Amino acid sequence: MIVSHKYRYIFIKPYKVAGTSIEVALAEHCGESDIVTPVTKYSEKFDAEEYVHEPRNYEGFRNHMLPKDIKAKVGDTIWKDYYKFTVVRNPWDQLISRYYWEREFSWFKIRRNIVNILSHPFRLKLYLNLLGKLKMRINLSSFKLFIINLKQSWLNTNFYFDENGEKVCDYYIRYEHLEEDFRSVCKLLGFSDIHLPKLKSKTRKHKHSVNYTDKQYKKVFNMCRLEIERFNYK
Repeated sequence: MIVSHKYRYIFIKPYKVAGTSIEVALAEHCGESDIVTPVTKYSEKFDAEEYVHEPRNYEGFRNHMLPKDIKAKVGDTIWKDYYKFTVVRNPWDQLISRYYWEREFSWFKIRRNIVNILSHPFRLKLYLNLLGKLKMRINLSSFKLFIINLKQSWLNTNFYFDENGEKVCDYYIRYEHLEEDFRSVCKLLGFSDIHLPKLKSKTRKHKHSVNYTDKQYKKVFNMCRLEIERFNYK
């Protein structure tokens, strides 16, 4: 997520929409007083390109921060005056991408939790966290279980709309037209020739290896109905 005072924009970053690629690309042009949140470090396993990312001034802000929380931090004036944009993606496609990402990344989270337990063996919270991560890993053993246990908090709806269902951004980059729409935003902000790297893109090795059942399809439709209808996804 970025709040650029230099260029007067706010980039809102949902899950699994190439948000890291956009944040890394834009961060290189940010000013010293701009807010740039940390992202995961380069990994040959996950990233198609190497990158260096320098976060700054992000205390109180986080990577995937909801619009209402950003607004509360920056205040009404900045929220109203700055150009706000984000990325939308077909929810059925986005959830497949998230499923593969979580499968790959869950083992890393479990290993990190175990290391923390070994360093702090008397912290009960660490053991509870580990149990939660192990349960999540079980739910990731198949796409069927992933959808059965799908939570609203895993979806991107609240990045796009307020509590009244109204759009919160001035522009919505469409993932299926990512580079073209990103260039349009850059042109509006006064940038040119910004390279958009391909990051966090290696986990989904077989693009069409998951098919939805009718029941799964309907569940996603019901949970994501607002963005499906507003952005005309099928």
